[in-house]
Amino acid sequence: INAEYMGHSECLFFFDLLTSFSLCLSLPFLYFSLFFLLVSREIPQTMADQSVMEDALLRTAEVIEGQLDQAIQKYDEMDEDELSVLRRKRLAQLKKDKQQREEWIAAGHGGYAEIPDQKDFFEHCKRSKLLVAHFYRDTTWRCTVVDKHLSSLATRHIETKFLKVNAEKSPFLVERLQIWMIPSLLLVKDGKTEHTIQGMDEIGGEACSEEFIEAALLKHGVIMPRD
Repeated sequence: INAEYMGHSECLFFFDLLTSFSLCLSLPFLYFSLFFLLVSREIPQTMADQSVMEDALLRTAEVIEGQLDQAIQKYDEMDEDELSVLRRKRLAQLKKDKQQREEWIAAGHGGYAEIPDQKDFFEHCKRSKLLVAHFYRDTTWRCTVVDKHLSSLATRHIETKFLKVNAEKSPFLVERLQIWMIPSLLLVKDGKTEHTIQGMDEIGGEACSEEFIEAALLKHGVIMPRD
């Protein structure tokens, strides 16, 4: 493992430095730029409007470039002892991340499956810090839509356990957890219900998409932001 990590260490350390010195300040400018680009596709523009937008994007690029230059300068000024400390910290973090990922996979994260017995539900909640449970019914087409999106999210957010529960076969859970609409998404943190998304309104309604569901899960803290 060490040899594999050391082969990429210089790039990883440099990336960490760029992130530390510039990313936090750069992201708002990047979002601002993307907003301009998206809006410009929908709204007819005069030459003056186009010029203003281009000037704003240019200023954004200049700010980000300046921040990156500062990060590079700080990197160049570091001595071997400082770089050695960064290497050790980075390797330790990589090993920790790898171990955490293995623990998540061992607990069934990364997939999306139905629990065979409602009695198993609370055991899953104990084993996983973050959990999303879809209470569904076979005859409800909206559940099929949610199923598709959750299956995709489960592979991208391995930090969270995703599972499905047949509401008609789980009357005890439905009553205990106050599930009164199908589909419902039960959001669990540290073994306790954080929130329940009842129906589709909170995840886009008829326009429900993976992005709407992901945004709702992020809002309630049951998935982590992706890098």
